[in-house]
Amino acid sequence: MKALDGLTMGVRNGECFGLLGVNGAGKTTTFDILTGQSFATAGTAYIDKRDVTEQIPIGYCPQFDALMLDFTGRDGGQRRKISVALALLSPTRIIILDEPTAGIDPKARREIWEVLSMVRDQSHSALLLTSHSMDECEALCSRIAILQKGRMVAIGTSQHLKTKFGNSYTITMVAPRLELRDNVIEGVIRTFPYAILKTPKESLSLRIVFFQVPKSKSDRWSTLFHDVQSLATSLGVVDFCVTQSSLEETFLHVSSYNEEEESSTSKLD
Repeated sequence: MKALDGLTMGVRNGECFGLLGVNGAGKTTTFDILTGQSFATAGTAYIDKRDVTEQIPIGYCPQFDALMLDFTGRDGGQRRKISVALALLSPTRIIILDEPTAGIDPKARREIWEVLSMVRDQSHSALLLTSHSMDECEALCSRIAILQKGRMVAIGTSQHLKTKFGNSYTITMVAPRLELRDNVIEGVIRTFPYAILKTPKESLSLRIVFFQVPKSKSDRWSTLFHDVQSLATSLGVVDFCVTQSSLEETFLHVSSYNEEEESSTSKLD
């Protein structure tokens, strides 16, 4: 079993490149090779045109904090912030961040995002990060790659990935009154026969309802929005919106699709 299988990618100066993948997809192995903690059995990695087997200065925030005992930060969140700060201290061509905001509270997470955004926009350094937070990747990353069992299965901007690989839309409607909510549900299902009601059970007593509508190649945003707007007007809803698949939904779809494809291929073999 290969941890990485023919992975080829490049990260430009001044961009933040995100690696997404389930546990065991090869993200940390990629970082280990780039930081010299592991050696590639085949292929070569370069940083600033130099082989990574040479002594190359890099900024690195590992997945688990590795701080000297003299550091006064004792709280887990504080130690994580120190690890990120240390990675940003030296003037390097690349800064590698392995889940930089894991275990951080929301306020501190936003502060770290602001700092990383400044580094991305104002320096000539490249940022390479991995994270399980899709919001983080959307906020910071210029491009995102999805790894599956050591192989890159998708790459592009967040918007490109959602447009190309997203498989559904979400329709949200707010009924004018609670007793009219069932009318709204029936109206949406009548107009979009394949719509799936996604309202959480804990929200069944509220006026807001969510639907997931499968995406087809012939869909156009303008037509879809017009149809939903006309339906909302006829039902007298208070508010509505139409959104494409989130990055998290897209990631899950790409991952499950490739797993199914590999499974069917292995059965044929």
